[in-house]
Amino acid sequence: MVNFECEYLVSFGKQKALFPFWLKLSATIYLAVFISVYWVLRGPANFLWFSDIALIVIVITLWLEKSLPASMMAMGVLLFELGWILDFVQADYGAPPFLPGSARYLFTPNYHSLLMRCHFNCT
Repeated sequence: MVNFECEYLVSFGKQKALFPFWLKLSATIYLAVFISVYWVLRGPANFLWFSDIALIVIVITLWLEKSLPASMMAMGVLLFELGWILDFVQADYGAPPFLPGSARYLFTPNYHSLLMRCHFNCT
């Protein structure tokens, strides 16, 4: 007979956290600063982008220590984010876009490009 019970369900001891506290705290502080700055610069509609939704869900996932929401966010935005990064790198080197130009807005003179380049470093 095969036992299908998960080991963590039958153990009665204290569970070890999957993520260290410093990682949870630093991600939460980053998210708080990110949301407050972007709310002022871009407004609340900015948080409807896939990458912003994924960032918020991943920080929540760190605290809940559940893998399913993190996997859902990775599967939902990974291809879009890779395309955005490829377009950003092409635009940074002056190459013509082969994608629709999803990251070209960063290189307009009236845009806050320094803040947006930080977004590239975090993805």
